[in-house]
Amino acid sequence: NMHSPLFRATEGMTLPDTFAAQFYHDSEDEEMLVNGELEEIWYKPRFLFPLFWALEQCGILIAERRRNVPTSLAVRVVNCSDFGICQIWRRRFFADRTKKFDVRVVYDKGSKRAVDLVGPLEFLALGWDLSSREGTFGIDVATAGFRLGTRFIWMPDWLWPYLLGRETFRQTVEDEENGLFSIQLHIEHPIFGPIFGYSGEFRVEPQR
Repeated sequence: NMHSPLFRATEGMTLPDTFAAQFYHDSEDEEMLVNGELEEIWYKPRFLFPLFWALEQCGILIAERRRNVPTSLAVRVVNCSDFGICQIWRRRFFADRTKKFDVRVVYDKGSKRAVDLVGPLEFLALGWDLSSREGTFGIDVATAGFRLGTRFIWMPDWLWPYLLGRETFRQTVEDEENGLFSIQLHIEHPIFGPIFGYSGEFRVEPQR
């Protein structure tokens, strides 16, 4: 557990076994696979489609309005030269025409946060606030900025929500014995209101 980039960021929290298997995964010999289906994936208003299309081309979001979307997340541990042990999250959407959304999760000693690196050359950094309560694990984007090597330049708090929107993510245990849980992701913009989200049910299982 000490090697997971999320371990120090969740110090003092107690995670259900289902979530610990995913977020505290630290074995380079084993991959954690999360399989399920998004009941709905959406964005609005429609005139923002060019923006979401551009974000999709950069590997940041998915420009879709669909229901019943087969989705998987593979979590693999890598010993990175810049941040030490990190996790690679590889998301795959759809069965007929695969779309992908891959990120690297690292621990930033300066901000003491888990940080999500996304986009071309992992230039965009999203710092997380993490929470765990009554079977629900929460990830809220608390700050955003840019990566320069092993350093981060964080944008002012008044600025980044207007550029990216505020993202909240909740993962809730539905059946601990069978590793079943539900997820909800939601992005809200200060001007446009809710602009993107998805929800669904998933199961985590180790893959050697």
